[in-house]
Amino acid sequence: MGSIKKLRLLCLHSFRTSAHIFQKQMERAMWTQHFEEQLDMVFLDAPHQAAGPSDVAAVYDPPYFEWANLSDDRKEFRGIDDTIAYVTDYLTMHGPFDGLMGFSQGAIVSSILVALQQKGAVLQGVPPLRCCVFVGGGRSRAEAFRDLYETPIRCPSLHLIGDNDFMKLSSQKLASAFQNPTVVRHPQGHVVPKLDDAALKACQIFFARIQEAAQEHRVSAL
Repeated sequence: MGSIKKLRLLCLHSFRTSAHIFQKQMERAMWTQHFEEQLDMVFLDAPHQAAGPSDVAAVYDPPYFEWANLSDDRKEFRGIDDTIAYVTDYLTMHGPFDGLMGFSQGAIVSSILVALQQKGAVLQGVPPLRCCVFVGGGRSRAEAFRDLYETPIRCPSLHLIGDNDFMKLSSQKLASAFQNPTVVRHPQGHVVPKLDDAALKACQIFFARIQEAAQEHRVSAL
C-alpha cells in the first residue's frame, strides 16, 4: 500500500493575529514537533487587516489580520463573504488539502466552511474535507448562521476544549454539531494548549485514523 502520507491541513489563525503568530503558537505548544510525522500544516493570513487593537500585541509584533467582524447587534458577520471566497480560492489554487485547522475565530470560520460544504453551498470545486481540527472554537453567533449547525456535520472532527477557556461552552456546542466528534480536554485557557500524554495520544490516534482512511481512498481509486 505504500507509505502513509501526511495530512495536509490549512491552518486559520485567531482574531487579529496572523499566520506567523499561529505558527509560533503551535511551535511553543510543541504541536509542530509532536505531529511532525502526521501533519503538513500550511498557515494562511486572513484577508482583512485588523480593524482594531490585538490582544497579543504585548507578545507578538504586527501585522494583524481578522477573518470577519461581528456587528454590535450580532446580526452580521462583516467580511465573511470575502473570507469564504478567499479561502475557497486558496484551497483551489494551492490544494489539495485534507482538512482545516482553526484556532478561536479561525475555528469558527472553519466550522462555517465545512458546514456549508456539506450543504453544497461552498467549496464545491475542491474535494470534501476529510477532517477539521478546532482549537478553542465555537459556533458563529451571527444571525445569518443561526441554523447552520442544526443538521449534524459528518466531517470527522477533533475539538480541543480548555477547562478554563472563556469559550468552553461554545466549544462544547460546536462539538455537539458534529457526528461522533473526538473531544480532547485540557486544563488550560484560551490558548493553543500544550498536551499531556493522554491528550497527545488521543490526537495522534485521531490523525492516524484520518490518514488510514485517506490512504484506503487513494488505493481504491487506482
